[in-house]
Amino acid sequence: MVEIINPYGDEAPLPKLRPIDIVPVEVEGRQMFLMRDPEQICPAPVAVSADVVFVATMLDGENKRSDISQAFAKVFNGMLIDPADLTRIVSSLDEALLLETDRYRERVDELTAEFHDSRVRLSTCAGGVYEADPEDLGRELSSLFTAEGGPGEPAFGTADFEAVGAIAPHIDLERGGREYANVYHALAAAEPPETVVILGTAHRGGEGVLAMTRKGFVTPLGEMACDLEMIDRVAGQLDWDPFAEEILHRNEHTIEIQTVFLQHLWPDAGIRIVPVLCGSLAGCVLQGTPPGDLETFGGMIAALADAVRSSERRVLVLASADLAHVGAQFGDEVPITERLLGKLEDEDVKMLGPVKDLDAEAFFDFIAAEEDRRKICGLPPIYVLLKVLGQLGGDIAGRLTGYCQAHTTEIASVVTFAGMLFTRGGKSSPS
Repeated sequence: MVEIINPYGDEAPLPKLRPIDIVPVEVEGRQMFLMRDPEQICPAPVAVSADVVFVATMLDGENKRSDISQAFAKVFNGMLIDPADLTRIVSSLDEALLLETDRYRERVDELTAEFHDSRVRLSTCAGGVYEADPEDLGRELSSLFTAEGGPGEPAFGTADFEAVGAIAPHIDLERGGREYANVYHALAAAEPPETVVILGTAHRGGEGVLAMTRKGFVTPLGEMACDLEMIDRVAGQLDWDPFAEEILHRNEHTIEIQTVFLQHLWPDAGIRIVPVLCGSLAGCVLQGTPPGDLETFGGMIAALADAVRSSERRVLVLASADLAHVGAQFGDEVPITERLLGKLEDEDVKMLGPVKDLDAEAFFDFIAAEEDRRKICGLPPIYVLLKVLGQLGGDIAGRLTGYCQAHTTEIASVVTFAGMLFTRGGKSSPS
């Protein structure tokens, strides 16, 4: 018989569960739960039963074995958890790198070193969010345009306006494919951009964090190089280091998912990118303080606007941003009803009014007034986009390309998102 050794001690607090996503799924008719690591330190989802999920959620860094045993008995109708099973569960979670332990920290150090030593940023979405095979990926992206309800094949270069900005979703292709197609179909009508400043949501970024990188983005469609001249011009105007949080780019999908569309639509255009991840503005929302007052956001906005104005290349500023996140998956105890979905749409439409008009402060004030109760994850990149476009001059007009709600009934949650195009000049410029 193999002895199960408890490495934590009976009276020592057990290690803390890392911030992970837990999603209910059905496996062979049995209710299970997928534990997914947004940071991808644990590379693959872990399927576990309800009792394991309960133990995992009790791991707060303070609870001891006795605390979890007592709570387990209350929840599972007096059933006792075997001490060996408890140890086995905690050890398995540790081996999966889901706990805040030395094992996890050592792996983070290894991955950080590998990222910094790499010349490029490798794909983390291929084979999951989108197809890993280049030909399959091409067919997948093309099908989004031609599917029922889609905008049809892109009509390249048929418009006489200049596309200077856009908002595209960053939700997965399965739920957001139609709106990706709407945005990029509208963009394709203009001349192709030469440089794209991609403002992504940094889902793991701290308050006020802005993170740049010089690393090219590698996808199944090849490498999308950076516009190093523009990046260095921006960085040179800042009083703080925009590369200090570069590691955030390692597994954040919000910039990568835009690169595959750029590569797919304009494979031979030589487009270069300026990747910028935008962290939380929660403190600004709670205090009602304009994000532009932050040293980081204010400095980045001014530097980006100057770099875009000064560039001799055709520049597009693109915000990779979703809107509301409501429901059980996001900590809300509210049923997702048709009435709620209608209310969400009404609120989103009102919120997008100032966005269409390039009014960054009114957009921020709308979210601050409701204390971000709908969790608008696209607030940081959209705010930066609007402030930059607002400093470019000229008659810039914005229009909605579409709006969508992804309601996942299995987890009683909804994510909303929209596409927008900002253009300048031309008889066909949208209004």
